[in-house]
Amino acid sequence: MVRNVKSWTVDDVANWITEEKLDFDNFRAKCVKYEVDGPILLEISLKDLRDDFGINPGAKRRKIFKAIQKLKEGTKGRRLAVFHHGIHYKQHVDMLHHPRPIIVRNPSFNAPRFLP
Repeated sequence: MVRNVKSWTVDDVANWITEEKLDFDNFRAKCVKYEVDGPILLEISLKDLRDDFGINPGAKRRKIFKAIQKLKEGTKGRRLAVFHHGIHYKQHVDMLHHPRPIIVRNPSFNAPRFLP
């Protein structure tokens, strides 16, 4: 599945729910009915899961909520180190493809790697 959650359609959300085995209390059907796309999915709270989606008991709500939070963390991006012509570039690569490079001179090695 495409990890750019902010561009997910209702069908993408429904497929994700199935893949993650999160279809508690007809959560998938309710997301389709309420037209929940990627940006809306990322805004769903524990209260929304209880009140709007009728997810009970609390353990099921928390499992769905944690999965949504994991998706949300994934949209923040990762730091990628890139080495080119002896210059070490630290580049923030976010899910919307808006890189912000930072140049660090004299790298100790010449290979791409992910930074924390």
